[in-house]
Amino acid sequence: MQSPIKLDRSSTGVVIVCAECPWWSAFRFTQEDAWAVAIRHEEDHHPERFEQRNAARQRDYTARVALATRR
Repeated sequence: MQSPIKLDRSSTGVVIVCAECPWWSAFRFTQEDAWAVAIRHEEDHHPERFEQRNAARQRDYTARVALATRR
Protein backbone atom coordinates (compact mmCIF):
# COMPACT_ATOMS: atom_id res chain seq x y z
CA MET A 1 0.00 0.00 0.00
CA GLN A 2 1.33 3.42 -0.90
CA SER A 3 1.12 6.36 1.47
CA PRO A 4 -1.31 9.16 0.62
CA ILE A 5 1.18 11.57 2.21
CA LYS A 6 3.68 13.10 -0.18
CA LEU A 7 6.68 15.29 0.49
CA ASP A 8 7.56 17.73 -2.29
CA ARG A 9 11.06 19.20 -1.97
CA SER A 10 11.85 22.65 -3.31
CA SER A 11 14.84 24.96 -3.06
CA THR A 12 13.36 26.63 0.02
CA GLY A 13 11.88 23.70 1.92
CA VAL A 14 9.43 20.82 1.84
CA VAL A 15 5.67 20.90 1.22
CA ILE A 16 3.74 18.02 2.80
CA VAL A 17 0.33 17.08 1.37
CA CYS A 18 -2.13 14.23 1.89
CA ALA A 19 -4.20 12.91 -1.00
CA GLU A 20 -6.87 11.69 1.44
CA CYS A 21 -7.13 15.04 3.29
CA PRO A 22 -7.36 17.79 0.65
CA TRP A 23 -7.92 20.37 3.42
CA TRP A 24 -4.54 19.62 5.01
CA SER A 25 -1.01 20.61 4.01
CA ALA A 26 2.14 21.77 5.76
CA PHE A 27 5.49 23.36 5.00
CA ARG A 28 8.80 22.78 6.75
CA PHE A 29 12.27 24.09 6.00
CA THR A 30 14.10 20.80 6.62
CA GLN A 31 13.52 17.24 5.44
CA GLU A 32 13.72 15.91 8.99
CA ASP A 33 11.00 18.30 10.19
CA ALA A 34 8.84 17.39 7.18
CA TRP A 35 9.16 13.68 7.98
CA ALA A 36 8.10 14.39 11.57
CA VAL A 37 5.01 16.29 10.38
CA ALA A 38 4.10 13.48 7.95
CA ILE A 39 4.37 10.90 10.73
CA ARG A 40 2.31 13.03 13.10
CA HIS A 41 -0.41 13.52 10.44
CA GLU A 42 -0.49 9.77 9.78
CA GLU A 43 -0.78 9.01 13.50
CA ASP A 44 -3.51 11.61 14.07
CA HIS A 45 -5.64 11.17 10.94
CA HIS A 46 -4.78 7.75 9.51
CA PRO A 47 -3.92 5.55 12.52
CA GLU A 48 -4.67 2.40 10.53
CA ARG A 49 -1.80 3.21 8.14
CA PHE A 50 1.88 2.76 8.87
CA GLU A 51 3.72 3.81 5.69
CA GLN A 52 5.33 6.96 7.13
CA ARG A 53 6.23 5.27 10.42
CA ASN A 54 7.69 2.27 8.59
CA ALA A 55 9.67 4.58 6.31
CA ALA A 56 11.05 6.39 9.37
CA ARG A 57 12.12 3.09 10.93
CA GLN A 58 13.81 2.11 7.66
CA ARG A 59 15.65 5.45 7.49
CA ASP A 60 16.83 5.02 11.08
CA TYR A 61 17.98 1.46 10.41
CA THR A 62 19.81 2.46 7.22
CA ALA A 63 21.56 5.30 9.07
CA ARG A 64 22.64 2.95 11.88
CA VAL A 65 23.99 0.38 9.40
CA ALA A 66 25.87 3.09 7.51
CA LEU A 67 27.48 4.29 10.74
CA ALA A 68 28.37 0.76 11.81
CA THR A 69 30.04 -0.08 8.50
CA ARG A 70 32.14 3.13 8.51
CA ARG A 71 34.10 2.00 11.56
